[in-house]
Amino acid sequence: MGIPHLITYLRPFATRESLKDKEIVIDGPGLAYHIYHLCQSTRVSAGNYFEAVPSYKELGETVLEWLDGLEKGGSTVKRIYFDGYLPASKFDVRLERLGGNTKQLHDYYNQYPDGLRYQSSSTARQKPSSFPFGFVYPRNSYTKLPALPFLVAACIEALQGSNSYRDIVEMVPGEADAFCASYLSKHGGIVLTGDSDLLVHDLGANGSVTFFKDVEVALENVAEGLSTLRMAFQHLDTRICEYILQFPYLMSKLGEGQDISDSKETTDIFLPFLIDSPAKTNAWEMSTSIRQLAYACVNLVVPAADHKYTVFEHRRQLKTSRGREWEVPSPADLPEACGNIIIFLENVQHDLLDRPSINFWLAVAFTQDVNISSTLGKTALSKQLLSSSLSRKKNQMSWDRIHWTAQIHGSYYSFRILKQIIGFVVAVGDRATLPETLLRLHGLLQSLPNLLVSQVDDIGNIEELRPLATKPSPDELVTENDQGSFTKQKVSSKKSKKNKKKRKREQTNGGEKEGVRSNNPFDLLTRT
Repeated sequence: MGIPHLITYLRPFATRESLKDKEIVIDGPGLAYHIYHLCQSTRVSAGNYFEAVPSYKELGETVLEWLDGLEKGGSTVKRIYFDGYLPASKFDVRLERLGGNTKQLHDYYNQYPDGLRYQSSSTARQKPSSFPFGFVYPRNSYTKLPALPFLVAACIEALQGSNSYRDIVEMVPGEADAFCASYLSKHGGIVLTGDSDLLVHDLGANGSVTFFKDVEVALENVAEGLSTLRMAFQHLDTRICEYILQFPYLMSKLGEGQDISDSKETTDIFLPFLIDSPAKTNAWEMSTSIRQLAYACVNLVVPAADHKYTVFEHRRQLKTSRGREWEVPSPADLPEACGNIIIFLENVQHDLLDRPSINFWLAVAFTQDVNISSTLGKTALSKQLLSSSLSRKKNQMSWDRIHWTAQIHGSYYSFRILKQIIGFVVAVGDRATLPETLLRLHGLLQSLPNLLVSQVDDIGNIEELRPLATKPSPDELVTENDQGSFTKQKVSSKKSKKNKKKRKREQTNGGEKEGVRSNNPFDLLTRT
């Protein structure tokens, strides 16, 4: 089970090094659980534990693929130890673990007394190019029940059936970590494990510990001789490249002799021009917080002297201006900011558990519109459209509908910016120093489709969102009448009164400072 918080305390003293030409000893049970979570993380469309759980065949194939990857990287796996006996001192720990598993099962049963959905289409795997390395934490909804009952046995069976690894697998008469430590104290090398127990063992003068989730493959393009940084840069949209190159450190690495002294004092990004309604707030506004988070993430891979804390966005504007200035979260605020976006996305996913036909990223845009409009005391445009859609001709394109489509485009592309920038940061940064919530968010964003298959240009899809429109805003009760329109009724509560007083206070005080928004814009997204 490991020693609580020990890894967190010791991680600042860790060093990053290549495993090439190193001799490796592996904690077998830890490897099995690592492979299990690795397989779960590829089920990006799954909505619950049962849709995310891998097959035993998949586990066996992946554990061999993972070990093959180590060998191809130049490492030599000497031993893989599995527990054959746990001492009496572990008896109480095992009882405690059994009790915890039982509680998990009871809690899950009580949460879903009528069962759960199971869609075979949601079990499809989406493996990143770095698979089976570059660990991404599975969603919380995937780990609410204990792991598969025969997980370790399935991995052992796969290893014993392999010509490459059958001779180095050992079932030991004790705990695997003790045998790993004993081997290292005699022969030296590196032990790969999943918890912190081995950090307190005597590993000898030439022994060290590495954790499974920290093992990654260095990207290399042999044909073109591109560095990891250049490889990551090649996969960005042009507008994102332009933003990245406004960081002097990154320009010096990527600019090939460009004069980095010829840079502006401000950091600017020109967003793609959306066709929206000039009578309404710019369609990019709804998804601003997503882009603010994206802009801030680059600070994680550049020196402190290069950090950016404000960005000027340029979108629909009649006059020549300096653009709209936005503050971005500081590096210290990024873990919480990423966590809030995870909560938002998982809440949307939960709302769709019984509505698998609804496009997830369309529902995300809808929920952004509803939540932010509620915060501002307005009726969401999407709900207005649904209220009037049955009385309008299907072939009529109103400006409200045009604006709603632009908001969908803005939401989609804002998440695309976030996905690409986080992908860039994960590729070029030190994974061990990146926030865990950022790595989890990186995994969630893998389900964002490419432009060619995103259906982002399907403007006739608002009707599929009708089931979501009856979900009330925080201070509203929404009902659908016989004509298909929606009526809302304010719920009298202390909370709604407080919100009204707060809005009135802000209006009295003149509201926010013109041009600059708060550094914590993510509260809007996590309202439920």
